[in-house]
Amino acid sequence: LVSDTAGYIDYVYVDAFSKLQEAEPFRTFTDDELIQYSVGGGKMQFAPGTSQKYSHTDNVILGQVIERATHETVAQLEEENIFKPMRMKDTFFPSNEEIPGPVLHAFTKERGVYEDCTYWNPLWGSTPGLPISNLHDIGKWGPILGTGRLISAAHFKEQIAPWKGNKRPDVYFAYGFVVANGWIVQNPAINGYSGAFAYNMTDGVTITVAATKSENATTDFAAFDILREV
Repeated sequence: LVSDTAGYIDYVYVDAFSKLQEAEPFRTFTDDELIQYSVGGGKMQFAPGTSQKYSHTDNVILGQVIERATHETVAQLEEENIFKPMRMKDTFFPSNEEIPGPVLHAFTKERGVYEDCTYWNPLWGSTPGLPISNLHDIGKWGPILGTGRLISAAHFKEQIAPWKGNKRPDVYFAYGFVVANGWIVQNPAINGYSGAFAYNMTDGVTITVAATKSENATTDFAAFDILREV
């Protein structure tokens, strides 16, 4: 699940889900609903372990596995084991769709009209992607993730290693992020927002970018485009 080799269909590409999410952007989706969109048809993208492709479904299922194994929520676990000990005081799980100000407002034209989508419900993006943060805390997160500060050396080596079927040693998807030419990279996008994060494992440089869409935007990943230029 963590390496996205489980083979589950990504529910964001299921037509019934995408139409409902677009029609009702403030709707709350439960984990069970999201998983059902993926498995309801009884099909997989590929047999488990035979290929690799990013899937939000893998993240949702992984979150349920973690919660059942620990008897705690992902929110509790991340607060206790990451945010609090690492003094990421501006990073937390939201209780609703509100984002504390000051906030970069997000805009999109995906419903046919250019509109503010800042407070659309983000629950469809899967539990691991829900925490609210700011550029300062994400910058602080760079060396925490990029040096394996919270895990053993053996686990960190496993975390940043390529999947066994990977054919490109310079660019590959590891455990929840891309490793590209010595950089750990993530490029999330949700509800009109795009983000970009990069940590250089050689010199310790961290870069964070946040962006939204202009009315004539041609990409969902403006922040990543900026990151690549930097």
